[in-house]
This record gives sequence, structure tokens and C-alpha cells, in this order.
Amino acid sequence: MKSNLIYSVLGVVFKTLFPIIIYPYITRVLGVANLGEYNFYASTVAYLSLFSTFGISLYGTKEIGRLKDDKKAYSQVFGELVTINIIMSAAVYLFIFVLILFSDSYQNVTLFLITSITIVENAIGAEYLFVALEKQKFMLLRNICFKILSLILIFMFVLDKDDLIAYAVIMLISTAGVSITNILTYKNKIDWKSIRVSDFHLLVYFAPLLQVFIMDVMIHYYGMMDIVILGNLDTVESVGFYSVASKIYALTYAFLASTAVPLLPRAAYYVDNGMENEYNSMVSRCYDIYLLIVTISAFILYYFAEDIVELISGEEFRHGYKALRYFAPTLFFSSFCNFFIFEVFYPKKQGKLVLLALLVSILMNLIFSYILIPALSYVGCAIAFLVSYIVLFLVFVFIGRKYLPKFSGYNDFMKEIIGVVFCLILCMQLSKTDIHFLFQLILCGFVFVMTQLILQNATTMYFVRLVKNKINHA
Repeated sequence: MKSNLIYSVLGVVFKTLFPIIIYPYITRVLGVANLGEYNFYASTVAYLSLFSTFGISLYGTKEIGRLKDDKKAYSQVFGELVTINIIMSAAVYLFIFVLILFSDSYQNVTLFLITSITIVENAIGAEYLFVALEKQKFMLLRNICFKILSLILIFMFVLDKDDLIAYAVIMLISTAGVSITNILTYKNKIDWKSIRVSDFHLLVYFAPLLQVFIMDVMIHYYGMMDIVILGNLDTVESVGFYSVASKIYALTYAFLASTAVPLLPRAAYYVDNGMENEYNSMVSRCYDIYLLIVTISAFILYYFAEDIVELISGEEFRHGYKALRYFAPTLFFSSFCNFFIFEVFYPKKQGKLVLLALLVSILMNLIFSYILIPALSYVGCAIAFLVSYIVLFLVFVFIGRKYLPKFSGYNDFMKEIIGVVFCLILCMQLSKTDIHFLFQLILCGFVFVMTQLILQNATTMYFVRLVKNKINHA
């Protein structure tokens, strides 16, 4: 189990590093319009993929994991789930052809069809089988190989703005390779002779899959549908500006969000076994760590927004900083909403509360998007994104307050605010000089850490003790 956790963490790190390496090159080569167009179609397909998988990824992971010691039993379940996935994929493709025929927003048929092939890949690749059988090492090595291959191909074949289709094909190859490897591998993991089509009972899966599907669609609404809505209401250039800001936000958010799911089993264990003190202690520590990291990260994203966008994406995408400045406060609300879902409400079996909160938040996002995007373009989309997460946060805090452990880190939060004020004063003075912003950013981080050490921030001191213990036991 420990090895699998390590491989999972390495997988998250690698997924984060890959876009950091490739994105500065792609933004400069393809430009605002091309990158915006690709992200529009890719986001549309990614969201439609949720309908084709119909919750099978999460449900299949749980069910096959439960039966992993009985090869015949999980093979039958696998056959049934793949069949459902293929049927749903066919239905989604019918919808794609309707969009091509009747929607003015989806007229790049070649790009749409290339990106949509991932729907088939997801259906037959059955990634959930390897997650359920705890093959994290295999998945990590396979992903690294195909990401490196795609990186090489991009540098070889994506050389100017006319290479948008080449870029789409290479991104497809990286995912197709994963699916093909899955197929070649899972043929030995399945007892094909035990799968009996005559014994398929597909309808019995409908109710449990529907519950997972609704949750999946709502959670993945953010980061997918905002781009789809923007692309339908505005230009591909606005999608390009917004996508850059969204990508930078997503990379920052990923570091915090990736810690929530791995802690879910432990939180559930504490709750199920009545270990209230241990659970509250864990949640309290996580509260404090999240707040420390989010406070300084949000400040950096906001203050250095223009410099960060220009460094990563080039001068052409510079205006994306206007959206990034709204993503900075969003980081606070989205990180804690993610934490509430996986560390509080899921372990305490409050899925209905999560669904209600997500529904209210998504409705607010739709309302504000259709009001603000026509007036403010991609900036309006970013504001709608922020508003929806504020609403989600408030619903969780007020409706779900009886399930939330008490927050006791107000003193440390004030110390972190003081640290940010010192950073702001320093940055305002340094901005009058010719010092490069990266050096300013490093100094800002140093001042923040030193302020917390001087003020004896409890979370900072906790990290200091951890480091000392590691050194002493080295």
C-alpha cells in the first residue's frame, strides 16, 4: 500500500511537471486563437466523456477492487461495464454529429473528430481496471513513457501556427498509446472464458452508476464547462487568454487538491471507528496547512499575475493576467471546498449535501456566465467562476456547519495576513527597481517564511519540527 501511495504521488507530480515544460512552448508557437480553439474542442470532448463513461470509472474502481481476489467475478463485471461504456459512447457520438450539423460553434470538423477519439479510448482502455487492481507502478511508468514521446513529437512537428492539427494528433497519440497498452495488458488480467454475455444484467447498474455520474458531472463542471460556455458566447481568442490563466490556476490548485483524496480513506476510517479525537486532530492540522499555503499562493498569483502569464505564455497572451487575478481569490475558496468534500462530507456520508451545494453553485455559475461574458468577455467568465466557488463555500459552511470540525487557527491566520502585508510592502518597493520579478518572488517567499518564524506560526513551527526530526534520524 505504501508503494502504491508513493507511485500515486509521483504520478501527480509528473502530471503537474509536464504542462509546465510544454505549455510555454505551445503558447508561443500556436498563438492565442489556435490554442483557444484547441482548448474549446478538447474541453467540450472532455465534458462529453463524462456522459460516455457514465460514472463507470469510479464505480468500476470500487466494484472490481472489491472483487479483485475473484478473477471470474470481476471479469464478468468488467465485461458488463465495458459494454455499458461502449453503448453510452455511441450515444455521445450521435450528439457530437448533431453539434457538427446544427451548431455554428463546432465547424472545425477535423479538430472535433480528432479530439473526440478519446471517447473511444476511454471506453476500451478501461483505466479503472488497473486502478482497482492497484497497478500504480505500471500506470506511472506507462504514462511517463507516452508523455515523453508526445513531448519529443511536439518539438519535432509543432513548429508554427499552421500545426494545430499536428498538435491535436500528437496529444491524441499520447492518450491512444495508453489505451492500447491497457488493452494489451488487461487481456491477461481478465478471465475471458468466464464472461457470459447471456448473463449480462446491464440495467442493475443503472441506479448506482447514475448516482456516481451526477456527482462526477457536477464536480468536473468546473474547469471544463466554463471554457465551453466561453467558446460558445465569445471568440476563440478569449478562450486562449482564459485558458492560460485557467492552466496556471489549475497547476497551483493541483498541489493542494491532490492531498485531499489520499487522505479520504484515513478520514473515513476515523469516522467509521468513532475515533473523533484523531479525526478532529487530522482535520485541524489540514485546515492550518491549507490556510498557510493558500494565503501566500493567492497573493503571489494576484500580485505577479501579469509577469507569470508573460513568462509562461509570452507577450501575446499577456492580457490573460486579468483573468488570473480573479483566479487568485478563487484558489482560497476552491481549495477549501475540495477539502470539505473529501475530508468532511464524504467520510460522514453526506453526499446529498454535496450534490445540493454543487447544484446551487453551478446554477449561479451559469447565470453569471451568461450575464457577464457578453459584457466582459473572458474576464466575466473568471468572475463567474469566482462567484460560483464563493457560493459553494458559503453553502458548505452554513448548511453543512454541523458536520464541519471547529476551526481554531484564527491567530495563525492573522499572522499569515501580517506576512502578506510585509510581502506587499516589499514588492511595491522592489517594483521601483529593475530587479527581475522571479527574484522579487523568491524574496517575497523568504520574507513570508521569516515572518511566520518570528511570529511563531504554529503550522510553520510544525514543519520546522518535522525537518529537525528528519535530520536527527538521518
